[in-house]
Amino acid sequence: MITIKGVAMECSEIPQIPLESLGAPDNFNGHLSSWDTTKYCRFQPASMSREELEVNGRDDRLAQQPGGMPLLLWLHGVTSDHNVAAICRTALYFGVNSVIFSSRETGSPNSFTSRAGVGAAEFLQLFKVENPIEFMKKSRQRGDWHFIAACAPFKDATPIERLDQRFIDRPSVLMLGGEDNGLPKHLMREANEKVSIRTKQDRRLFMQSGLDSLNVSVAAGILCERLRTYDGSNH
Repeated sequence: MITIKGVAMECSEIPQIPLESLGAPDNFNGHLSSWDTTKYCRFQPASMSREELEVNGRDDRLAQQPGGMPLLLWLHGVTSDHNVAAICRTALYFGVNSVIFSSRETGSPNSFTSRAGVGAAEFLQLFKVENPIEFMKKSRQRGDWHFIAACAPFKDATPIERLDQRFIDRPSVLMLGGEDNGLPKHLMREANEKVSIRTKQDRRLFMQSGLDSLNVSVAAGILCERLRTYDGSNH
């Protein structure tokens, strides 16, 4: 509770729903052909305190997206407030209306990220995940979700422009790692596919420079644009 000039105002953090798993639309029978993109997709929230329920509510419907299969962003290890703000703004721009944060390793939206991101986070559905591996396994079981891990080029990764159509015509989560080391190995191993953005620079000069990847917020923008174009949402 904050009191300013005799006016009392009750405040809370930007809502982040504790997430156990992603699910599917009500009519989903385990086959992608039955996935109806016109219906709400469900998710399974983790247990919440009474205060969390008051802030987050009880709605278990995933925010709808404009056309195509749902695409979510998942930030693991992204600690810079500037990057969190930029990624939230990018997600909103490209119609990726839900963003997941790994609870223990990742910065959370706050007043600074809200200002820096021009309030984008307040228009997104935000989640937090406590156990990343369990979250991935349960989401696959309940909704056939696929996880796409972004990594630096020259690793065992598919350039984004060559990503197999099978990984686009299905509900997907794009995983983005931290500023220094990217995604940890155990999450990379659990992903269905690894993708990268190829450099246009001479490879030898690129490696000599010591820069092996893009800033994570820049990479988020390029990957979201490519994936949302592939799924037909831009047409």
